[in-house]
Amino acid sequence: MRTLIENFLKQQATDDSFLRMLLFSALEGHDLARKFVTGHMREFYRFLGTYFSQRMEEGALKPMDPQLAARLLMGMVVIVVPHRETFQDPIMTALDIEGLPAQVVDLFCHGILAAEQPPQALGIQP
Repeated sequence: MRTLIENFLKQQATDDSFLRMLLFSALEGHDLARKFVTGHMREFYRFLGTYFSQRMEEGALKPMDPQLAARLLMGMVVIVVPHRETFQDPIMTALDIEGLPAQVVDLFCHGILAAEQPPQALGIQP
């Protein structure tokens, strides 16, 4: 997972024009966005979802919808790009891109609660 995230962020840091074009085409209702979602993105998420599914069967990940898990993971990563490159968000531009993949994987896999804290610490009912 870390390598996948690292490669995506490095590619976007050098040229974010594809993501910009894809977002613009989606906002304008252009067919390009639909083709990308039903083509390349579907295949990518199928690959990542299959990986998650295998890890769930092995007991390394808890059971859940693997396709949803794939989209949630990548959502954490994809949002970094417009905040860094387009909006110039000072928090995001100050991030160490080299360390970000490990942080994303840790947050995705272990969540935000300290290990010793129950979900009720955030007001979440079990």
